[in-house]
Amino acid sequence: MSNEPAGEGPGRRAGNPDERRREPALHPAPPRPELAGSAPAPIVAAVPPPGPVGAARSLWLASFAAGIVAALLAFLNRRSQLDRLREAAAGIGAERDPMTLDTVASVAWWGGLGALLVLIGIEALLLAVLLRRRGWPRWVLLALLPVHLAVLAAGGSILAPPGAETYFVLLLVAQALLGAAALAASLLPRANAWFRHG
Repeated sequence: MSNEPAGEGPGRRAGNPDERRREPALHPAPPRPELAGSAPAPIVAAVPPPGPVGAARSLWLASFAAGIVAALLAFLNRRSQLDRLREAAAGIGAERDPMTLDTVASVAWWGGLGALLVLIGIEALLLAVLLRRRGWPRWVLLALLPVHLAVLAAGGSILAPPGAETYFVLLLVAQALLGAAALAASLLPRANAWFRHG
């Protein structure tokens, strides 16, 4: 017979039951720490444009409207104007064939209309940039002023429809004066301060 104690047989686990390995208890995950600087970013209030800039915007829009109405008036009366240009071309070069005269008249008329519309488009784009508190478009518009006057002078002689020359010329003059007034308003001291702090 074996002299080993009954509690220490080969099939028994040695040691005190309190010393047995216990599984760790499950605990909820600790809360995530807040991120540093989690406060929302301050919202910068948009500074409304001062009076001179608002006036310049309105004057530019009125100038564009006058130019577009003049272009529309010329387009609706283009046939009579093309006939006049064809006669003028025939007086310069009487030996040319009618097809050449038609081409010359069409190129002159569509070129004048295209120059007027391109000028309005460029000025509209510069105005959109200017209203984002960018001051440099004012100097580009100032440099374009002689080009503007030259285009209006050429367009007035090429595009003016017979029977409506007075209205057409008045629209072109109004476009030039409104644009010049808008440019002058954008150069006032209050406008300069708004652009400088933009």
